[in-house]
Amino acid sequence: MCGILGGGVILIGSLLGRVSPEISDGQAQRLAGTWRRRFAEAMGATKCADLRAALPDEPHRCLPLVRRGISLLLDVLGDYVKEGPYTPR
Repeated sequence: MCGILGGGVILIGSLLGRVSPEISDGQAQRLAGTWRRRFAEAMGATKCADLRAALPDEPHRCLPLVRRGISLLLDVLGDYVKEGPYTPR
């Protein structure tokens, strides 16, 4: 898995994940699913090796992926907040 994708899931979990077993983590799971789907659609893959292989002439292959991934994650989070209601923990 691409580290950008995994890092986004961790961020989503830290924002919306449960703080005790009695609390639902449904919001975090739904948003993480949306993040994964949009990442795969925009980037063409979710595996690090596949993403890097698509940029064989790029000397620092992760850099454009990180830039694009962060922009995409910010869009996903922004869409989530706009759709509301945003319920922070």
